[in-house]
Amino acid sequence: LPSGCTASAGRYCPDGSSSANGELCPAGSFCLGGTAPPSGCTATAGRYCAEGSATANANQVLCPAGSFCAGRSALPSDCIAPAGRYCAEGYAMAIGAQCPSGSFCTGGITLPSDCTAPAGRYCAEGSTSAIGAQCPSGSFCTGGITLPSDCAAPAGRYCAAGSSTEAGALCLAGSFCAGVTALPSGCTASAGRYCPDGSSSANGELCPAGSFCLGGTAPPSGCTATAGRYCAEGSATANANQVLCPAGSFCAGRSALPSDCIAPAGRYCAEGYAMAIGAQCPSGSFCTGGITLPSDCTAPAGRYCAEGSTSAIGAQCPSGSFCTGGITLPSDCAAPAGRYCAAGSSTEAGALCLAGSFCAGVTALPSGCTA
Repeated sequence: LPSGCTASAGRYCPDGSSSANGELCPAGSFCLGGTAPPSGCTATAGRYCAEGSATANANQVLCPAGSFCAGRSALPSDCIAPAGRYCAEGYAMAIGAQCPSGSFCTGGITLPSDCTAPAGRYCAEGSTSAIGAQCPSGSFCTGGITLPSDCAAPAGRYCAAGSSTEAGALCLAGSFCAGVTALPSGCTASAGRYCPDGSSSANGELCPAGSFCLGGTAPPSGCTATAGRYCAEGSATANANQVLCPAGSFCAGRSALPSDCIAPAGRYCAEGYAMAIGAQCPSGSFCTGGITLPSDCTAPAGRYCAEGSTSAIGAQCPSGSFCTGGITLPSDCAAPAGRYCAAGSSTEAGALCLAGSFCAGVTALPSGCTA
């Protein structure tokens, strides 16, 4: 016949027991031993009473990760956390806690997994995807489990959202960047100035030659300079601050900048010239072409440099004139009667009239004798 159970504390005799010491008290209960049945445990939230508990609050263990424990006599239940959350060891709520930064959580009974974000992305707290989210502006992210770090960009650069290096990228035109973690700010350049890519100052830099700048965030615009002139650096309006094209260059006008003169020998580009082939070299000078300017003629006596001369020694003085050389031009002959100035003459008195001819003097040339 049945005999009284003599189970020790933490054990009990259920229906069908064949041993006086019974079996271990079931999890979620405690057993005083002897003939006493299991009683409900009073475990704190996040814990539960393990099998074989002898008192109401003894032998409590942390709820296993991936489960939640409501406390008292409740046993661990599967976590029902949504994506981005998980149930850590010892958790009491079914929806779990936010996934830790550097990890991602798919929810339910799964535990956090290491983030595999590429460079420029990271896994913030509560991430649901392995590739995380874009790195925030002012920071850079190297990917994986690493978190955003403060940008260390030098002045003129910044870290935009999604940056993967500490040096960031060039500041955008129309803005300026103070560097480090600062983001682009609107340019406040005065008229005649602008902020190009990579600006580090709010007042930018001088507007480039050939353009004009209204200031602020506006980019440079094409100048409308007249032919032979160009818009100098720092122009504030379309037709202001125009300057003459420098000698040795030509300027086609509008937004064109000075270009090297390509004049042939005997020609040159004077200041303010608009045509690439330049103008004729002035008399008393010679021009070798290209970007060179006129040079003083060094013709010997009896020669001179006419307009368009290409050589330093010029050409022979014309008949009826005399030339003293250098930069001087031909002068009318002043020969007395019986003399004349032949081509290449170097004195105003000329030479004796040739036999068989007569010379009336001054600029007249020899005429046939009619004796």
